[in-house]
Formats: sequence, structure tokens, C-alpha cells
Amino acid sequence: MSANVELVRDAFERWNRREHESLLADIHPDAEIVVVSAQLSGGEPFRGHEGYRQWTETMEESFDVWEIHPEVFHERGDTVVVLGHMHLRGRGSGVELDQETGWLVEVHERKMTRFQALLSHEEALAAGGIS
Repeated sequence: MSANVELVRDAFERWNRREHESLLADIHPDAEIVVVSAQLSGGEPFRGHEGYRQWTETMEESFDVWEIHPEVFHERGDTVVVLGHMHLRGRGSGVELDQETGWLVEVHERKMTRFQALLSHEEALAAGGIS
């Protein structure tokens, strides 16, 4: 397993243990975070460490369960494409959702510089240039 894949795999594991702040050591200070919830509301991507904190705070307020389950890792250059699913449970509603999800993570010099969540494996593979 490459160093980039190992970094991303470890980040997902820490995320599920709710060690969100620990990830900042592996996120570039100018990172870009592109998530569907921001796109649907017409918002801009989250940027940098402060953007990461805003994003995680918003998700923590909305969901009492938010787990990401990576299953397959592909690597193309500095990009790691992760295929898996996420499990969510709304904090107020209690509604649960299991969603196929793909993630694109760009890594430069051992720092994650861009993170993009996509709603299907097909979209993630295409965005990562993997056929």
C-alpha cells in the first residue's frame, strides 16, 4: 500500500473514531473540501482548517451518527479514489440513511489538499480519471 493510500485510510479510521481534530495534522492549511450538502445549498467549498472545522461542526449538529466505510482504494498519481458507503442518522429526525459514496482525496507532500465527496462510485471513478 502506498504512503498516500495509507494516509487516507488512516484518516477515515480516525474520522469514525470521532478524532476529527487529529486530522488537522494531515490536512494542508489551504485544503479545499467539496461536499454535496454545500453544493445543494449553493454554497462554496469549505477551505482550510477553519473550513474543515465549520464542516465538521455542521455535520455534528445535523447527525448523531455519521460513519464512513471505505471499501476500495484506487490511486492515480497524487489522487486517491475511495469507494464505499456512509451511514447517517439525523440528530432531530432519527431518520437513517445508508448511501453509496465515493471520495476523491488529493495528497501533496504528505498533506491532504483536496477532499471531494461524490454520491456514487461511478462519479468518483470518473472524477479520478479511473475507468
